Amino acid sequence: HALSARFETVCAAACMGDITDSGQDSLLVFCIDSELNAVSAVLYRYENGGMTQRAAVDLDGFIRSFGTPRLKQMAPGQYGVFVDGYKDASSITTELVYWKDERLNAPFYNVTTNTNSLTVREGMRIGGLTGGDVNGDGIWEWPQNRRLVGYQTVDTDKAQWLTVWMRYDPEQQKPVKALYSLVNTRDRYLLALDADWFGATADGDRLTMSYTPKTHLMEVQEVRSGVIGRPLIRIAPISCGVEEEQGGELIRAVLSDKAEYAVW
Repeated sequence: HALSARFETVCAAACMGDITDSGQDSLLVFCIDSELNAVSAVLYRYENGGMTQRAAVDLDGFIRSFGTPRLKQMAPGQYGVFVDGYKDASSITTELVYWKDERLNAPFYNVTTNTNSLTVREGMRIGGLTGGDVNGDGIWEWPQNRRLVGYQTVDTDKAQWLTVWMRYDPEQQKPVKALYSLVNTRDRYLLALDADWFGATADGDRLTMSYTPKTHLMEVQEVRSGVIGRPLIRIAPISCGVEEEQGGELIRAVLSDKAEYAVW
């Protein structure tokens, strides 16, 4: 027996799986035409000895490359394909494509502006932060971010961020907040926090953070009336020799399988 080509197309990314919840795998390809600012997702299914196009939907027309598409649960029992689209040197947008009512849906796309402004975020490309099931509920979340107090005007690569993990609610047909966090992208962990520590903008925040690359020390600081005050939490790998840090109670905590961290 020999392999033979039955289908060929040009695409920027692709995902195969039971996208239509029919018990049969389909192929979803993501295509980019940079000259026309036209980006689309096209769904194919194998039938009658060949690949047949089932549906297509437009996406943010200014995406220039894609990450890896993931077929994941967007709500209990409902699945969709999530994929990060890279628009420029620092901006990322997360696209969602799912099948419902015999049609392909892209709920974040705005046909009037040919963009997706709902999930766009700056700075995340530097840290490589992408989506996942961050709170263990089986639902795929993606990160949204904004600058913390003290970093509103600094360069993107020097800023620290509030990261809010979002999920898509099919009933409300919009993204909703799942988890507030401060993320250490260098050491690959996040600190989950209550929503009431943060306002709608940085002006209403009660927390900010700093990070020292040399010692890997992450410090969470209290904010009152926009002014940064005393430290509330310090986290750093014990191997970096930071046991001498003063103030507060020292707790040793294993936050990953690679390093033991000290928490004050």
